[in-house]
Amino acid sequence: MRKSNFWQWTIVSMIAFLALVVLQVGTQVAGAAARAMPTPVPIATVDLSRLLGMLDERVALETSLEAEFKVMQAEIDTKVRLVESADKTLEVAPPDQVEARSIELLRAAAEVKLSKEIAEQLMSRKTHRSQLDLFNKIKAASASYAQSEGYAVVFSDDSAMDIPKNLSGAALQAAILSQRIVYIDANAVDITEYVADQMNATFRTK
Repeated sequence: MRKSNFWQWTIVSMIAFLALVVLQVGTQVAGAAARAMPTPVPIATVDLSRLLGMLDERVALETSLEAEFKVMQAEIDTKVRLVESADKTLEVAPPDQVEARSIELLRAAAEVKLSKEIAEQLMSRKTHRSQLDLFNKIKAASASYAQSEGYAVVFSDDSAMDIPKNLSGAALQAAILSQRIVYIDANAVDITEYVADQMNATFRTK
């Protein structure tokens, strides 16, 4: 009897041991499989082109820059008219004053040209700074909304942008690489309108 009980307990122990080994191996395999499987990540996208068309701040910036450019252009036009007027008076100037007036006219024309170049450079730099500042605000607003709503990643979705049809070769490849950050993602959520609403609300309060 004792011998029978001994074998019984031995078999039970062996079965329990094998079950434990199987359980451990199964757990390790399952853990390895879990590590190999991609973890779902909540993704959001922002269509920059569409977003810019919805921003009140962009309209205000463009209006301000355009008004400033018109002021500069008006000043340059005034100088141009003065040079043109001086050029006409040169035709009837006394012979002994032609050379001196010609030098003054050349100097005035050079100053007008320089003023125009400076104005163009200033406007180009102001436009660039304004665009960069607005882009940084878009990034901050997108990050803020994504954090509040639980999105882990925000991509710039430019899949709706048209690639010029007249490009070929290296130019076409460069356009594709530069304008196709996101191709398509069925699980991504477009937060463009929410970011626009948030930015417009912030802009209006200021």
